[in-house]
Amino acid sequence: MMNIIKPLFLLFCISTISFQVSANPEIEKTLVNRITQSQSELQVLQKKMMQEGAQYAAQLDKQQQEIKALREKAAVIRRQKDEQLLSFDQLKTRVDQWTSQSNYQKSLLTHYMESSRLMGMIDDENKLTPAALQVIVADTQQKLNPQWANFSLVAPSGDVVESQFIALGGVKIAYNAELNLAGIVSDLENESRIQFRFNSRQKEGIAELHSSNAGVVSFDPTLGKAFELIGHNDTIIGHIEKGGAWAIPIVLFGLVALIISLLKTIEFIRLPKLDKELADTLTSTTQNTFELKNKMANASAPQRRLLEIVKNTDISQQRDDFMVAYLMEYKHKVERFMNVVSVTAAIAPLLGLLGTVSGMISTFKMMTIFGTGDASTVSGGISIALITTELGLIVAIPSLIASALLSRKIKTYLHDLESFAIKISKIKLS
Repeated sequence: MMNIIKPLFLLFCISTISFQVSANPEIEKTLVNRITQSQSELQVLQKKMMQEGAQYAAQLDKQQQEIKALREKAAVIRRQKDEQLLSFDQLKTRVDQWTSQSNYQKSLLTHYMESSRLMGMIDDENKLTPAALQVIVADTQQKLNPQWANFSLVAPSGDVVESQFIALGGVKIAYNAELNLAGIVSDLENESRIQFRFNSRQKEGIAELHSSNAGVVSFDPTLGKAFELIGHNDTIIGHIEKGGAWAIPIVLFGLVALIISLLKTIEFIRLPKLDKELADTLTSTTQNTFELKNKMANASAPQRRLLEIVKNTDISQQRDDFMVAYLMEYKHKVERFMNVVSVTAAIAPLLGLLGTVSGMISTFKMMTIFGTGDASTVSGGISIALITTELGLIVAIPSLIASALLSRKIKTYLHDLESFAIKISKIKLS
């Protein structure tokens, strides 16, 4: 480093005094020689530094590679040490996992071989023969580049005609230009029929694909089942009609419960509000007739009636009986028809279950007569039978919620009124 600083400092000094000695040729020549010598020394030092830097970089890279190899070796040794410390159960679990993975891979390979018809092309060591490999390569190329092939098709008239098909993934599309037939087929082993026929627009796409090997083919992957499902979407009335005779009482109970719940909600909103502080303030105003009249006039109807009983009857058992009788009468008035809502919540699921049982009996009768070959008949009967259970729950759940909420509000209101009656039962009003 000092060797580098020395030439640099010399250059700086020379550049500083160059203007002062420019008049002397000998001094100028000496300075030029020194500058040239310093530049040569600087180049030598720079070259030496570059060589040493390259050597150090190579050594550092070599050491990093050695460290990486040592780390990999240490990881292997650590894994071996850990495996030596594994218990028998852990080793058994690991072996079971490896066995399950191997069996899964074998099942996938077997399924592929069965689907590709390669089961007969295996040697004694369960390895694929060269002929099997050729079949696999040809099958893969055919899937990547599908081509039209000939097969026998059963026309709608019942005649067997020679047609062509092309496999697009898992879908096989048949086409016959003479009969103007196009659609999806599944079985190509024997004489096949078109399961899903294309419309005119789809046929144009198939014809273009057949002629130029390029075209747009659009079809319903559900083979029309999605449209059938949309067609089976019933209206509310149609859905209820499918429930049969037992759906009628369920719907009637639901309508009655709904009407009563709405009427009782309106009635509860319109109930007179109780003054909870009225009983506490009556004690100090019993001797003031004018103030007593004002409080009775401003009180709600049930409280006013109780105050009239207290005013017109002396403190006795008779007064208590009158107050209890009025409270029972008022309670009956407020809770009237509430039992219908609670009964609906209890009986609607039972009616739905009864309808379901009746429908299941009819379904099993059909199964006994016609057998279980047609799954749509069995599933259709079960779905219709379950409609009554659905209707029963639809009616029962809102009825139960309405009954609980209204009963709670009514009980709170009657409790406040009874508390007011108890507080004023021993007050003497003049």
